[in-house]
Order: sequence, then C-alpha cells, then structure tokens
Amino acid sequence: MNERIKELADKCYGPNLGGDWDFNEMKFAELIVQDCLAVIEKRMDLGTDERCREECKALIAEIKQQYGVE
Repeated sequence: MNERIKELADKCYGPNLGGDWDFNEMKFAELIVQDCLAVIEKRMDLGTDERCREECKALIAEIKQQYGVE
C-alpha cells in the first residue's frame, strides 16, 4: 500500500459507542477525495495559462459536487 494512503487511513480510526476502535470508511473516502483535489489545486497554482486554471477550477467543483466534499 502507498505510504500516503497509510497516512490517510491512520486518520480514520476512532472510538465507537462501545469503546472499541473502528475504521471510518466515509472519512477515509473523503480524505482521499480531498487529497486528490489538493493535487489539482497545486497543479493549477503552478499553471500560467488562464484557460488551464479555469479548467482546473471546473474540475475541482465537479469532483466536489460528485462526492459531496467541501
């Protein structure tokens, strides 16, 4: 497994109502989507082409809407 995925997975463990520790799949999925969006945003910030930046912004908005991520 990729080291970044392990880092994200480690952030998804927490106590449940019974006091045991559970893995939160929804949080894991959200963290992966946010991480992917960060890659696009980073690339967008490096770009000098206005059209490229606008396309990146549109991709980010579409992905956020598709997955319901803020």
